[in-house]
Amino acid sequence: MELDDESLLSQMPWGWIREAMFPYNPILIPAILSNKDTKRKTIIKRWNEVLDEEKIPRLFDEIQEKTPISVKNLKKFGLYPKRGDLHIGGEINYNLYFKNKIVAEQKGIHYDYDRLAIMVHKGRVVTSENAVAFRPGCGEEIIINRTSLFV
Repeated sequence: MELDDESLLSQMPWGWIREAMFPYNPILIPAILSNKDTKRKTIIKRWNEVLDEEKIPRLFDEIQEKTPISVKNLKKFGLYPKRGDLHIGGEINYNLYFKNKIVAEQKGIHYDYDRLAIMVHKGRVVTSENAVAFRPGCGEEIIINRTSLFV
């Protein structure tokens, strides 16, 4: 949900939204449009107050771009431990990048700066350097029966 002002949260028809979400109850994620830190903190604080009062499932903060999603949030989405965790019976997809000079101070994953070497999906190589192996009909639908199951 994109927000640029905390006053919008008071104007939303939360009761109707909660009823429309039932029975699946998807997790709402804030996307703050303001660049000012104080404004962002105010909007996030109000976001949590309103959605806690309305008992609507949500993330407490934004998901940062180009950083891995935390295990806590993966559990909330209902994806962990079935997907995204390396274990017997789990399904994991991964990308391997060419080794570049690594700067120790960098935090997160910077996909834009690295060159993709191999992309693997369920043990099958999808991309190797610049060659993409396109397989029509290869996609799949991920059905999550119950979110927040492991939270």
